[in-house]
Amino acid sequence: MPILNYRDSKWKTYYDVLDAVREFPVAFLGGVNEDWIRGTRMPRLQAFLSALHFAGLDDGEPPFVDFGFWFSVHVDGIDDSHNMPFHWLEERERGGDSAFDFFFARLDEYRACQVAAVERSTGPFAPTFTVGADNPRRPDDPESIVLGRFAPSKVFFWQEVRPAETVRRRPFFRSLAAARKAASQWWGIERTSWSAV
Repeated sequence: MPILNYRDSKWKTYYDVLDAVREFPVAFLGGVNEDWIRGTRMPRLQAFLSALHFAGLDDGEPPFVDFGFWFSVHVDGIDDSHNMPFHWLEERERGGDSAFDFFFARLDEYRACQVAAVERSTGPFAPTFTVGADNPRRPDDPESIVLGRFAPSKVFFWQEVRPAETVRRRPFFRSLAAARKAASQWWGIERTSWSAV
């Protein structure tokens, strides 16, 4: 059985650990043997991922932190696009083992995605929100707002690009038009100020 040591060079990203979980679920999710954990893999995986958050691993590419949001938009039949729907997945797949396999199949799809910029706007911006709870003010304008896609999937997002950081906003969307609409409403962007990248 493998021993999980986060200081070991092979445990750099969430994906490194999840590859091992898939191969050795009993060792990582607990239990005596495969029969013992049968039907309980998804709740165990959910708890494991919650704890793994504190391990200080790199997200990898594409960022694992976005996987739940991507999953909720990519898979048909999910209304809430804000998090990984573990309970929905178990109900849909009629059991923890099938849901476990479905989870990892979608993880493989996500890992094959390339984050690609599709459109960009450099303003002008007229944000419809304020920042600062005690002293509300207009937010500083970003350098640009970028619409992107997890290609080849049909999952789209928008992000704020600033000199020191790029912030990808959630939820994600099933169409470029929906992502554009959300970003445009948030930052007050005119349709004519978007251009292809």
